[in-house]
Amino acid sequence: MARWRFSRDLLLSGMNGSAGEGEVKIWPSEESSAGRALFLRLGPAECRAELAVLRSPVSHWLAHTFTTVPLGREMAEVDWDEERRQLFRSV
Repeated sequence: MARWRFSRDLLLSGMNGSAGEGEVKIWPSEESSAGRALFLRLGPAECRAELAVLRSPVSHWLAHTFTTVPLGREMAEVDWDEERRQLFRSV
């Protein structure tokens, strides 16, 4: 089983044009209707999966995440001193 993680910045970029490189690529369909699709290609060329999802729910989800955590503020609430203490405590 494979797990794919990518930034919401990449997902946002793929909403309006081709985005990504290597094993993760995202792009919108060329349709202009409200139900247009978002395509995701995951994996290496010899063993990849291509998925299509409705663009609208992804757009709504992204809008919600940006309301909750604004773009560029993802790491603002991290207590870096505590993270450093935890890291060195385990050494």
